Amino acid sequence: MNHSHRLFSALLLASTLIGPGVSVAGPDTYSKSNAKIPNIQASSPATGGATDKDGGCVLNAAYNNHRGESWIAVDPTNPNHLVGSSKFFFDPLFYLFHLGSYASFDGGNTWSNEVIPGFDCQSAPTFSWVDNTDPNLAFDSTGTVYSTMLPFSFTYNPAGNQVWGVIPNSAISVVKSTDGGITWKMGNQGNPLAIYNSSGLGRTADKQWMTADANPNSPFANNVYVGFTLFAGFSSELWFSRSTDQGKHFSTPVKLSVANNDGPFNTYIFLGMGAKHSLARRWRQPSGSSPQPRCRTRLFATASPTTWPSTRPTAMCCWRLRSRAITELTCN
Repeated sequence: MNHSHRLFSALLLASTLIGPGVSVAGPDTYSKSNAKIPNIQASSPATGGATDKDGGCVLNAAYNNHRGESWIAVDPTNPNHLVGSSKFFFDPLFYLFHLGSYASFDGGNTWSNEVIPGFDCQSAPTFSWVDNTDPNLAFDSTGTVYSTMLPFSFTYNPAGNQVWGVIPNSAISVVKSTDGGITWKMGNQGNPLAIYNSSGLGRTADKQWMTADANPNSPFANNVYVGFTLFAGFSSELWFSRSTDQGKHFSTPVKLSVANNDGPFNTYIFLGMGAKHSLARRWRQPSGSSPQPRCRTRLFATASPTTWPSTRPTAMCCWRLRSRAITELTCN
C-alpha cells in the first residue's frame, strides 16, 4: 500500500526532526523542525455513505475521525492549486473508511474536503465497496486530476474477525476531477480497470501507481498510465493499463513482468514521465539471500507502450539500496 512512498516520507521527516544536536524532548524542537512555517489543518468534517461493522448502510455518515495514508499533488498549470487525498475513517476500530480529497486554490491556506463518491453505499447504492484505499494522484496538462485507488470489501463474523467471503472483493479503479478536486466522477466508463474475486485466497491487486503526461507539447499529452501488482499466490506480477482520452476509457490491463526474465516476484511499480516523451517504470524484486531487494527501472522510448513488455528498453537502471535508503543510481 505505497509502502515505499511512506517509508521515504518517514525517513525524510525523521532526518528533519531528529538531526544532530536536536533533542527529541526539547521545548523548541517544533520551531526548529518547521523553520517557523505554521501548520495549516487541511482536514475538516465530511459526510458520505458508510458500511458499518454489521454490513448496514449508514446514510450521511460523519467522516470526521482519523485520517491516514495521505498524498498530495501540484497542478502543473497553477502552482497555487493543490489536491490531496487520504483515508477518511468512519469507524477506525473496525477499519472502515473511504478515500476523500482535499483541494486548495490559494497555495494551501484553505482546503475543501470531500468523500470521493462512487464507492460508498450512498453514492453507489447498486454496487458499493466497504473500503477503498491507497490514494495516488496525477495531473495532466489541462489541470484535470486523476486518482487510482484500491476498493475492497469484507465482512465481520460473530467473533469479530474479518472475513473475505464477499464477491467481488477487490479492484483497481480510477476517478477524475475536472474542477480542481472539488467533485469527482468515475473513469473508464464507471468500470474498474481490473476486478478480483479471491483476495482471501491469495490473489489480489495492490500497490497501484499512476502518472499522466502533463507536457502540452508531447504527442501523448494527457495520456494516463496506471500500474499495479497482482499477488497471485506463489508469484507477484506487474500489470499496466493506459488511457488516451483523459480517463474515459482504459485499455485492458497487460502483464509487464515475465517470470523467466524478471523472476516470479515483482512489486512496487512506480511510473513516471521522462525526457523525449518516454515513460519509465521502476519496480522491486527480491534479491536472493540479500536482505535488500533489487530495484530495477526500464525506460521506454515511447509513451505509447502498446508492445510492452516485448519492447526493448532504451536503458536499464539499478538503484543501490543501503540501510533502506536510495544512495546511488547507475544506468547503461
